[in-house]
Order: sequence, then structure tokens, then C-alpha cells
Amino acid sequence: YGGTLSAPSSKIGNETINTTVGPSSPSTAANQATGNTVWTNPSNAKASDDVYATAALTVSKSVTDYLRCTGFNFAIPTTSTVKGIKVEVECKTDSLGKTATATMVLSGAAVGSPEAFAIVSTEAYVATGGSTSLWSSTWTPANINDSTFGVQIQGQMGVSGSVTFSIDHVRITVYYSNNNFLTSSARRISWCEYV
Repeated sequence: YGGTLSAPSSKIGNETINTTVGPSSPSTAANQATGNTVWTNPSNAKASDDVYATAALTVSKSVTDYLRCTGFNFAIPTTSTVKGIKVEVECKTDSLGKTATATMVLSGAAVGSPEAFAIVSTEAYVATGGSTSLWSSTWTPANINDSTFGVQIQGQMGVSGSVTFSIDHVRITVYYSNNNFLTSSARRISWCEYV
């Protein structure tokens, strides 16, 4: 007589899988008024096409309003752990030695601490944050996937003179990890016995 035995799959451990998603572009880019210099054509920051969102500063208006970019359409798994967020701003100025800040936003409010970055006269992507930067906050997958998640940019003139900030594109990359269980495969064992 004979037969077949089935051995079920079993969990034998887990592994951490690190994943990167992006860079992703915003679906919305708008001026967020703070009583300072308004960004002209803010929606131009949604794509890298050499068409700019601009803001001109003078001594009396030494910082810009916020250029707020949201709607990055992330869809990371709900079981993930967010490890870092990188923001890249494609930008230039007509004056050397100028800086700007980037601040993460969620549900219409600033989150964590701003990060400063320098803007030069030759257009280029300038990165801030990174694969291990959480911007002095904590983030869940639901936060990252939310349509209100994003970043706001504010230009700063410095102590004197005037400057025009030009932003071509803003994009975000998110770094996260998942813990996946490793399993042994189910197997079938055939047997027979002769008598």
C-alpha cells in the first residue's frame, strides 16, 4: 500500500528589504501667503521644463512666501517603515550666495524642522534630506501616501541687495523598508510499502 504526505510551509525567519520610490513630482504647486514676496506662476514647479516659478526679493521684502508642493501620489505599503525623505529643487538665482529652506508639510501644516540649502546662479538640482533623514519628525506610510504630504520652499535674500529666485521643478524620493517572512516551501512526500 502507499500514499502521499503533505508538509505545510513554515516560517523560518525574516529579512528586511530596503526600497526607494521616486523621485516623484507634485500634482499641485501653489503660493502659500505669509505676508512676504509672492511666487509668480507657482505651478511651473511641477515639471522640469525650464519654465519657472519666480520670486523677486528686495531689502524691504527679504523672504519669499512659501512655494508649497503637494500631491506626490506615493503608494508605499502600509506595513512599511519610513527611513528617509529626500527633496530636490531644480533652481537658480541671479545673485550669488543666496539660500532657501525646505520644510515638510502635511494636512496644511509644517512638520519637523526646515533644512537650508544654497542656490547658485547655474540651474541645477539641489538636494536636501536623504535616505536617513526624517526631518526631525516621524512618518507613517499613511502620511507619505496622503495627498497633502509635500514640501514648501522659502527663499531668503540675506543682508543686502536684491535677488530673483527661479524654481523649475521640485521632486521627492522616499526611502522605506519592509520585513518579509522567509518560508520553507510546502512539499509532498510519496511513499509505498510492499508486504
